[in-house]
Amino acid sequence: METLKNNAIEQRESESRREPGLLTKEEAGRLRNLLAILANGAVAVVGSEAISKLPEHAYATGHFAEVPAERPDLKAAIEALTGDTIVKTSETEIFTTAPPVEPESTPLGIEKPTDQAPVSSVRPEVRPEYVVTYDQSLYESVPDDSENLLKAVEQHRQFISMNDGVLFTDSEGKVVASLDVTIIDGINPGRGFTETGHVSEGYDSAWRDTALEVVERTTGVPADSLGTSFNWLELQSAAADMGSHPNSVIEVVEHYSSEVLENGQTKLEYLQDHLEIVNEAMPETLRAAVRTLALGIPGEETRFKPDVVSPVGATTTFQFMHATWEGLGYPPFETFPNGEPPYELTVEAFGRYLGVIYNELMNEETSASLERVTALFSSEEAFHEQFLAVVIVNAYNAGPGTMRAAINAFVESDEFRLLESDVEVAGYDVFYTLSRYAHQNNEGALAYYKDDAMNYPTKVIAYSTYVQPESEELVAFLELHQTEN
Repeated sequence: METLKNNAIEQRESESRREPGLLTKEEAGRLRNLLAILANGAVAVVGSEAISKLPEHAYATGHFAEVPAERPDLKAAIEALTGDTIVKTSETEIFTTAPPVEPESTPLGIEKPTDQAPVSSVRPEVRPEYVVTYDQSLYESVPDDSENLLKAVEQHRQFISMNDGVLFTDSEGKVVASLDVTIIDGINPGRGFTETGHVSEGYDSAWRDTALEVVERTTGVPADSLGTSFNWLELQSAAADMGSHPNSVIEVVEHYSSEVLENGQTKLEYLQDHLEIVNEAMPETLRAAVRTLALGIPGEETRFKPDVVSPVGATTTFQFMHATWEGLGYPPFETFPNGEPPYELTVEAFGRYLGVIYNELMNEETSASLERVTALFSSEEAFHEQFLAVVIVNAYNAGPGTMRAAINAFVESDEFRLLESDVEVAGYDVFYTLSRYAHQNNEGALAYYKDDAMNYPTKVIAYSTYVQPESEELVAFLELHQTEN
């Protein structure tokens, strides 16, 4: 803490003799002390006149940098000099995001004046936590032939697991940071935050802009190239049903999947133990791969909430259409109490339907097209795990007919011919290329392959890594460790 009081006569004489744009020696020392205290996380109380001088002058001794001319405000100046983030300023107080630590000794060896107020560690009631950043070097372990799809998977993994807040990605789709919802620079993030600590009606535009600036300063990624994803809408919706506000989307899944059934297992445990893909014609490696991914389908479809009804009438945890359900040989929904079949029966039907999808994909034309795709992979097992299993998951959302049309058109495209000529060993990105091709050519038989269909498999894979018993095995090489700055 420093309180700067003008010795009016001496100060004016000193200022009249110095070069414009420079602080006096006394001012420089005291402001150096202020900046050092800020760097140690304390609240500094300074005279408002001295505050006003900081952005107006630059001290050229190297103790602190010249204030950038394009950032003349106090907040930007101190942040530039300390690398810290100013939370709140008033005429006499400056709050920063650093933890409140009392310096062990006077910063920079400057004697602590005895006639000045002590350093205070008082904090605003609400202040930003540090931006959580992600180690970008870990992306280097992703195989080149799977990079695009698995980057998309990792982005959604981080989105569904992050706290109430914002996820930031760079122009390549890599996760760079996340920021919990909180007040920044005195700016309320959005309506509802003051009352509940959560945003209930969207983010304030000024808060979004400030958050982008903070992440840019922390990560070095230009704000205008950062993509943002917000989870407030889903968390707000879930809070109304759950009776408490969840901290993440995965917490919503955990809430509904932890319901205990009559046999003593939770819904998730029952699914893990009893899901069986019913189709003797399906190769075992493919069946195992589909089962692994399919564990993520109820997470994406309903978050395991049983009473979700889609706009087209799909219902149950696994979102069966009435015709599909009855086509599998089950009695109509209305014959069950409250129109809801037992969860155990829906798990059985889920496995049977995944087997049906395989049969519907494998007509004569599509089988021939898939043989051409198989030739891109190092083995049939790799083809099953990294392509065909993902196609079956995509068909659960887009429909087997749409995926047949996509595959047959894709193998005749320039995109596929390029893969045939350039790919040495194929990975997940063959499917990624297929999905982007189908999305860009969504006419005729591909008319229903919109954004939801294109993004569905990566979201399901993301959920599957959280709900399968040993989730780390699927994308272990893509586990991004978080470090706080």
